[in-house]
Amino acid sequence: MTMKYRQLVWGVLLSLSITVSDANADDRTRCEILTVQASNNGTGISQELSQFADLFKKEPFSAFNSFDLIDRQVVDLELTVPKALNLPENIKGSLNLNGRIGKQIDLTLTLTRKNKSPITIRGHASPGSPLIAAGMTSPRGRWVFGVICAKETGTVTF
Repeated sequence: MTMKYRQLVWGVLLSLSITVSDANADDRTRCEILTVQASNNGTGISQELSQFADLFKKEPFSAFNSFDLIDRQVVDLELTVPKALNLPENIKGSLNLNGRIGKQIDLTLTLTRKNKSPITIRGHASPGSPLIAAGMTSPRGRWVFGVICAKETGTVTF
């Protein structure tokens, strides 16, 4: 193999590895799943959720006056690889990173209770801002699920 040919091969391999590395950064993210119980027990919004107070004043959340953080779990996601979730009250689920649309993260959250058909929520979250959905009945009201994804593959902060 000539020196010029070797340089060409190394140049192609180097450019491929840079492309793969850059693509991998967009193919992964770290997200935190918040399980919140919304109710009308009059206790207000728990301290851990205070930054979402304005959001909880809007429909459909405004039907409740109390929001308690019940569970939180951090998951690392890879593009199109569903991550299994075990949530309170025997709710099973998965979270899938579908891709990115500009700066937004395209996610699918699937939730299933024993012997029930799954609920699928697809939405977009901006890095650091949550995708929040409600709907399942909880012991005192409704379950609200929030998904907050990191700006990078680092830790989720809120």
